[in-house]
Amino acid sequence: MKFYPLVETAVGSGRFALSGSQIVALSTSEAIKTVAGTTGAGLRAAVSPYRSLGGMPDPVSPQASELGSVYDLLIEKPDEPGIFVSGGQILSSQFSDAALLAISMQLFYGSRAGLVAHVAEQAVTPSAPTESVTSGAGSSGSASVVSGGSSPVSSGGTVVSSGSTTSGGTVTSAGAA
Repeated sequence: MKFYPLVETAVGSGRFALSGSQIVALSTSEAIKTVAGTTGAGLRAAVSPYRSLGGMPDPVSPQASELGSVYDLLIEKPDEPGIFVSGGQILSSQFSDAALLAISMQLFYGSRAGLVAHVAEQAVTPSAPTESVTSGAGSSGSASVVSGGSSPVSSGGTVVSSGSTTSGGTVTSAGAA
């Protein structure tokens, strides 16, 4: 796969700039390791996967060493070409390399995408819940769903979610949808 190297502009800034020419690597994590060898002390390395888009990317099973790797999605700022910032999404290499997911996300965002290794304490923290939907209020099967995402789901007191469930009928989910 082909990638463009991205390097953090300052330690802990969360802003990544294009840095250098295209590289070829077998996986996203291999590409990030290659870029990391050229960064300054304390700066994080990232990559922007490249593919001339003519539809959706073909699936590529992740290398064994790539399987389960997790990345924060970076999106190029429209007003600052060559500068990438968090898109608030977390992608992982499960059924295909996360680079292919990032290429697909480029279509959604209309800008180039990049990937940086996910570090829990540096990850984007979801904001306070933005919406709440309650259905079946007043009945014994009432449920309340609170989501940090944009589409909470509740169906007549039955909630299906990958979030946590309590016996009180409340599900809270701050994960990306």
